[in-house]
Order: sequence, then structure tokens, then C-alpha cells
Amino acid sequence: MMINIEDVVFKLISLSDLENIRSFNCENGSMESYLKDEAYYEHISRKTSTTVVYCENKLIAYFTLHRLPIEFEEAGTASRDALDLARLAVAKEFQQMGIGTFIISHLRYLAYSINERYLTTEALYERWKWYARRGFRYIFDSDIDPNSTEGFVSMVMDLFDGELLEDYFEV
Repeated sequence: MMINIEDVVFKLISLSDLENIRSFNCENGSMESYLKDEAYYEHISRKTSTTVVYCENKLIAYFTLHRLPIEFEEAGTASRDALDLARLAVAKEFQQMGIGTFIISHLRYLAYSINERYLTTEALYERWKWYARRGFRYIFDSDIDPNSTEGFVSMVMDLFDGELLEDYFEV
């Protein structure tokens, strides 16, 4: 099945989505359980914000965001909020079709539009290279252990574009 990106719809999770959520299968039990059991409650209690992704009335993916403080040791210790991608899952039948990449592009646009400089995520070790290919970089060398295939890798995407500043000052 091919996906026409123009048919993809992003919407905040609501009660009307619960029926579609029950049949969501991404072959990751933890991601499925979160969506089915916790996502809506955390959304309405304002702990997180979950967006469900549809194509032709079929639930194909979801992602969950929240704000997370991050600290930088450059130029002293500075703290600043980041937009954290807490979860991203694509339904099994829609994996390997560019949906995850499309969602990351959407998140970049969203973060940029609300003046957020950083996107962060805790990627499953088995998926960190996928995130790296989409512009995230790992934060801690210790997260990248070639002898391990488990755990999480803390990652960040810096949306600052120095070339835009250079272009501005050249004009």
C-alpha cells in the first residue's frame, strides 16, 4: 500500500480516536500499551501532548511531545527548555514508507514555528541510528556502546541555522 503524504492528517488525540487506538499495532508492546492506556489521560491532564496521525481514516502513527529542561555545559551551565519527542510509533503495515521521516519533518517545522531551538528524544538503542540519519545527534558517548543493543540513547536536534544569520548579515 502506498501513502500519499497529502492525505496524511495530524490531530490531537480525543475520545473519538479511542476505537481506532484499540486496533493500533506497531509491534512494540510498550508503545501500544502507552497509546491504549495512558496517552489520552496524560494529554487531557496536560502532562504530555499526543498527536494521532491518520491517512484515509486509518490510524497510521502517533507521537507524544512534552517540554523538558536540558542543561548545557558550554559557556558555563545553562538550562533551557526543549521540545521532547517522548514517543513515536508507526503502525506495522505503514512502516518503511517514510511516515516516521515525515513526522520528524513535521516536528522540525512545529518546533521552529514556536521558536523552539532544540528537539530531544530518548531513542531506543536499536533505533538511534535512524534518528541520527534524520538530524539528531547523540549527547553522551557512553550511550553508544557497541557491545550493547539495549537501553536508550539521549539525542538532540539543534534547529539553530548559522547560515541564515550569515546570509542576513551579508545583505
